[in-house]
Amino acid sequence: MKRVLCLVFVLLLGAFAHEAAAQVAGGNIYGTVTDQNGGVLPGVDVTLQAVSIGGQPRTTVTDGQGQFRFLNLDAGTYKVTTNLSGFNKMERDVIVTTGVNATLAFPMQVKSVEETVTVTAETPVVDVKKIGTATMPSTRWRSTPAGTT
Repeated sequence: MKRVLCLVFVLLLGAFAHEAAAQVAGGNIYGTVTDQNGGVLPGVDVTLQAVSIGGQPRTTVTDGQGQFRFLNLDAGTYKVTTNLSGFNKMERDVIVTTGVNATLAFPMQVKSVEETVTVTAETPVVDVKKIGTATMPSTRWRSTPAGTT
């Protein structure tokens, strides 16, 4: 009887050990995207590309708190890219290790706006050399109210 119980115990222990090992098959990447002043940036496109093992890129968008995550990643080197209109694109290489969470911060800088304005206009024709006097008929002087001349 003891042999049977011992055998059942060993089998159950082996089954649970296998389950526990399966849960830690990869690593995770967590991150927060902010602007240069520390304000969170929701709606940022975040792309994950496996550099060392290849495969299709994975994408996500930051939530209302500027956070993102990629879960259950195989061990290897990954490139994380953040992109948002009006901000400079950022890239960072991350090494993922089995059973380890990598936490990243992406402080994105506002793109500098460069604009060139060219104004073209014709110069009005003004004769600055011609000097003259104007005359006013005397009837006009008489109809002008007093004190306004």
